[in-house]
This record gives sequence, C-alpha cells and structure tokens, in this order.
Amino acid sequence: MATTISRRNTSKPAPRWFRRTKKAVTILSDTAVIILLALGHAENSLAMLLIRVGLSGLLTAMESLLANGEDYTKR
Repeated sequence: MATTISRRNTSKPAPRWFRRTKKAVTILSDTAVIILLALGHAENSLAMLLIRVGLSGLLTAMESLLANGEDYTKR
C-alpha cells in the first residue's frame, strides 16, 4: 500500500518501516550526544540539545501524519 501524508492519519498507526527507522535514528542520535559529551564537547551541549529535541519533534510530527492503511494488529 502507498504511504500517505495527511492530517486525517492522526488516528492511524505510522507504517512499520517508519517506526523502525525512527527508533534507530533516536538511538543513534542519543548515542552521538553521549559520546560528544564524554569527549569534552560540553560547550556545544545547548546546540546538541536543541538538535536532539528538534529531531525528536520532527519525527513525532511525521509519525502522526504518515499512514498506509494497514492496521498492524494480530488477529
């Protein structure tokens, strides 16, 4: 099925591929921030926080707008 982007999709789950990609990107970005802080880049911590929160907000907004018509429930 084709993936659609619409405000009417807020009650439908996002496609499985997007949810898995979102989870992977979240884990990788959290890891990158921790490594950068551990390496002593604390002077950029505000920028890292803003990027991390912005990325999370963008992915969450996209997740609520994406749907492909599948239920993903076990019957």
